[in-house]
Amino acid sequence: MMVSIHWEAEANRFSSLLLVPPPIFRKEANASREPKLQEIVRLARRYEVSKEVLGRAYVDYRAEPVAFVVTHNGRILRYFCRKNDFPFISPRWGDPIPRGSLLTRKRHEQSVASEVEETDAAQWFDVSRGNRVPTLFEQVYPQQQGYALILLSIESVEEDDEDEDRDWNRR
Repeated sequence: MMVSIHWEAEANRFSSLLLVPPPIFRKEANASREPKLQEIVRLARRYEVSKEVLGRAYVDYRAEPVAFVVTHNGRILRYFCRKNDFPFISPRWGDPIPRGSLLTRKRHEQSVASEVEETDAAQWFDVSRGNRVPTLFEQVYPQQQGYALILLSIESVEEDDEDEDRDWNRR
């Protein structure tokens, strides 16, 4: 049983590479200045794939770090992010959506992406005392039958700002 699950996941990954070819898609994933769910929805139609397949590719090929979260009836089904450049998401698959999430804070129109809003990073990340908390942005795309998509993005921090913060801490 475990072998067939692994093979199925590998087959899904392979087929997504055929349907959304990286050399072409990389340019399209980075065409907009800021990451947006509207781009995922538009590109899913263009490539004739599901929003989830496209969202996963968007995470892989978008220049800045983003996370793509799939939810159903208030619970996290799955999320995708590049593990080396996106902070650890503390809610696990199957957990309730964080209470402070944009999805739970406001009413949203079905099949219409919300505005991108800053959100409390502590809702999604383990925030350790003394560590710098990234500025987190969230966008929501509610769908039919209790499904919703969430795009998380973090504000890029300039190295100069980090150096200034380190110097401030030393003073």
